[in-house]
Amino acid sequence: MRRKLAIILAMSLLIGAVGCEKKDAGDASNVGNGTEVAESTEDAKDEGAEKTSGEETTEETTEEANKETLQDKVTITYEGKNDDRYNENGDLILYVYYVHPVVAIADNKEASEAILAEFENDEADFYINCESMESEAALVFEDGLMEDMPSYANEVRFTEKRVDDKVVSFVKSNYSNTGGAHGNNYSSGWNFDVETGKRLTIADIAEDEETFMAQVKEYVLELCETDAYKNRLFPEYKDSIDFVLQDDLWYFDYEGITFISNPYELSAYAEGTLYFTVPYNMLEGLKPEYSYDGGFQMSVSLGDSISIDLNGDDKADEVTFNVDEASDYTYIPKLTINGADYSSVFDENQCYFASPYDEYVIMDIDGGDDYIEIAVQDYGMSDDPMTAFLRYNGNEVIYMGYVCDRVSDMYVVNDGEGKLHARERMAVFETVNMKTTYEIENDKLVQCMQDLYPIAYTDMSAEKGLLQDLYVFTEMSTDSEVVKLDAYTDVIALATDNTEWVQIQYCEDGEIYYVHVVNHYLIDMNGFEVDSRDVFTDIIQAG
Repeated sequence: MRRKLAIILAMSLLIGAVGCEKKDAGDASNVGNGTEVAESTEDAKDEGAEKTSGEETTEETTEEANKETLQDKVTITYEGKNDDRYNENGDLILYVYYVHPVVAIADNKEASEAILAEFENDEADFYINCESMESEAALVFEDGLMEDMPSYANEVRFTEKRVDDKVVSFVKSNYSNTGGAHGNNYSSGWNFDVETGKRLTIADIAEDEETFMAQVKEYVLELCETDAYKNRLFPEYKDSIDFVLQDDLWYFDYEGITFISNPYELSAYAEGTLYFTVPYNMLEGLKPEYSYDGGFQMSVSLGDSISIDLNGDDKADEVTFNVDEASDYTYIPKLTINGADYSSVFDENQCYFASPYDEYVIMDIDGGDDYIEIAVQDYGMSDDPMTAFLRYNGNEVIYMGYVCDRVSDMYVVNDGEGKLHARERMAVFETVNMKTTYEIENDKLVQCMQDLYPIAYTDMSAEKGLLQDLYVFTEMSTDSEVVKLDAYTDVIALATDNTEWVQIQYCEDGEIYYVHVVNHYLIDMNGFEVDSRDVFTDIIQAG
C-alpha cells in the first residue's frame, strides 16, 4: 500500500482546535439517532465458582491478548460523589460535585499510585474550598434572604484527551457560582507520564523549553489572526498571550498540544473558553517519549479549506466543507473537492444536520491504506453527537457511514488493525456511553460486534450503591444461577452487551455478576420488572 507521502501540502488557513459478526454503520436511513435464589454470595461462590463471567480458555485469552492495542495498558475509571450542603431549614445552599479519574497502569503500581495521589490532593483542596463556600452561602441565605437567588455551586469534572502507552492527559473543568451575575468556568490541563506517573510540565516534554515555546507562540499568534479567532479576541490580546502559554494550561490530544484560554484572558466571558491546538507535525523539539504514534487528524473551521492528499495519488486535494442555515432551521451541507461540488452525497444518504459543529476534521482511520477520511460533525437534535465519514477516491465521494460520537472522543492506533475507537450511547440500563470499535470494509465503516462493551463513565463514578436487594445472574443467561446482593452495599458497572445484560462487580467480594435488562431501563428482579433508578444510585437516564 502506498503511504501518504505528504500529509499536509498546504493549507489556506490553519485552525487548531474484535468481533466476527459485524454491523454496517452506513445502513441507517436517518442520522440524528420463578428461579431458585442463592441467599448469600458465599453460597454463590461455592456453587458457581466455575461460572464466573468473562472466563476464557487459555487459548482464547492468548488470542485476545494478541489483539490488545497500546491503549489497553491504561485503564481509566471514575470515582467521586455529590455532596450538597443544606442549611438548618433544609434549603440547598451549595451544590457540590467532584469526580476524578482513577488511572490503572498495567504492571506499574508505582505510577498508578503517583497519579492517584495528584487527584486525591486536588480533591482535598476542593473540599477545603467547599467549606469556605458553605460558610459564606449560609450567611447569604440566612433567614430566607435572597430566596430568589440560585444556590452556590462548586463542581469539578475531568475529561480524557489522550490515553496511550506514553501519556495520559485530561482537562479539568471547574464550575463555581458564588452569587454573581453568572457562574465562572475555569479549565486546566493535567498530563502524566505513563512510565513514572509524574505530572508533566513543558520542560519535561521539550528538548529545549525556550525554543519549543517560541515556535508554539509563533504558531498560536498565527491562529489568532484567522477567522476562527480574530473577531473574538481583545484588541490587546498579544499583551496577554504569555498568560495562556504556560504550564497547567495545556494538554495532549490526538491532534497535537492544545493550550487553554479561559474567559477574560484573551477574550470576553461571552466567548467562552478558547482552545489553540498546535499540530504534532509543527512541534519540533517534542521529546520522542511523548510523541504521538496514532492516526493523523486535524480540525478545520467550517468554510475554511485544507490542501491534502486524500487518496494517495501524491497530489494535493483542495477540500472545503461548510453549512448554510435553511429557513426551516435545518442546515444544508456543502462539500467541494478540487472545485467540484459533492454536496449531494449527504442528501443521497439521508445525512442531515440539526446543529453542526463549527469545524470539520481530516482523519486517517487506517494508516495501511491510501486514504485520509473527512469527518463532519453534528450535535444532533438533543445534543446526541453524530460524526459522518467520507472518503474521496479521485472520482467520487463515498459516504462511509456515521458514528454516534464526536471526533474529540475517538482515536486511532497505528497498530496495523485499522480500527476507529469511539464511544456510543448505551441503549439499556442508563444513558451513558460504552466503548466501541469500527473498521473499514469495502469503503464502509463497520462496527466490530463484541459480547460486552466496556462502559465509559467519563464524568461520573462507575460505583453505584444498592437501594434495595439486587438479584443477579452468575452468567449471561437466565438459565444460570440467581444470587441476591444485599441492599446498602456497592457494585461497579463494568460493561454491557447493549441488548439485555449489564456486567457488574460486587464490591463486597469482587465477584462478577450480570443484571438482566428486560425492557430499556427495566431490570429483572427475581421475576419482577423494576426501574434501574429504584435499585441503583447515580443512574443517569435521559428524559
